[in-house]
Amino acid sequence: MGLLSKAANVGSQKKLSFAEFFFSHKIKTAAVFQKKENEYFITNSIGFDGLSIISSKSTQDFWNGIYKESDGVKKFSSKDGSISPLLQFFSFSMTENLSELSLYKFSEDKIFLLCNEEITDSIKKDLISIDTIFSMPKCENLNSFIKQETKCVSCTIDFEEAIESFFKLNLKDKSNTEIYKNAVFNEMANRIISFTNIDACRILNEKKSNSKIKAVFITNENTPFSLIMVQLIMNLRFVLMECAELTEILQEDECKTFLQLKSFLEED
Repeated sequence: MGLLSKAANVGSQKKLSFAEFFFSHKIKTAAVFQKKENEYFITNSIGFDGLSIISSKSTQDFWNGIYKESDGVKKFSSKDGSISPLLQFFSFSMTENLSELSLYKFSEDKIFLLCNEEITDSIKKDLISIDTIFSMPKCENLNSFIKQETKCVSCTIDFEEAIESFFKLNLKDKSNTEIYKNAVFNEMANRIISFTNIDACRILNEKKSNSKIKAVFITNENTPFSLIMVQLIMNLRFVLMECAELTEILQEDECKTFLQLKSFLEED
C-alpha cells in the first residue's frame, strides 16, 4: 500500500478519545509519553498518580537508549531487572505493583506505555486513532442504564484549586507547569469517566476552562449523593493525595428525564 493510501486510511478512521480507548480495551494503568520540543512528558494517562506524572520529563537520548521504533512492542520485566530504567517515572506507591511494562511507539512523537498487560494488535491499531480532543458524550447510550429504581444526579466538578495546591507542594521546577497541569487534569477526568460512564461525562471546552468536567451519576434511588462524593474523592486522593479534598463539586438538579440529562451534558 502506498503512502498516500495509508494517509487516506488513517484520515478516515474514527477518532477515539483516550477514555474511549482505555474503556474499549479494559486498560487499568497506561500512559502516553509525548515529545515536546526535545523532551518527553506524560500527556494522558489512566491509573497514574500525580507524583508519577510530574516525574515523567525525559530526554530523547534516554528513549533512544532503551527503545527503538524497530523493536515494535518491547517488554521490560522486574524478574530480569530490565524494568529498572523505567522506574524513575513511577512514585514509590506505584512501583510496588509493577511487574512488567510494555512500550510501543505509535507515532513520530508519541510512545505508549502499558503496565502489567499485553499490548495486543488491537491496541496497536486503535492507538493511531487517539484524538487529543475529548469527544462529546453519546447521551442516547445512557437510556439502557436508566430504570425506574435509578436516579441521575448531575454535577460540575472543578479541579483547579486541588491541582494548584498539589503543584505548590510538590513541583519544584516550574518551567513545564502547563504540560503537567493538563496531564494531571486528564488523569483526574479519566478517573471520573471510569467512575461513572463514558457517555455520562463531558470535559468542558478547553478554550473556556481546562479544569472542569460535567458528570451525571446514575445510581440507585436510595444512594445519597454524599456517599457518591466520598467514594469519588477517595479515588482522586490516589492522584493528588490530600489536595484532592479541595476538588469543588457543584451538585445540580436531579435529571428526571432523558432530555434534562442530555441538555445538562451538552450546554456550555
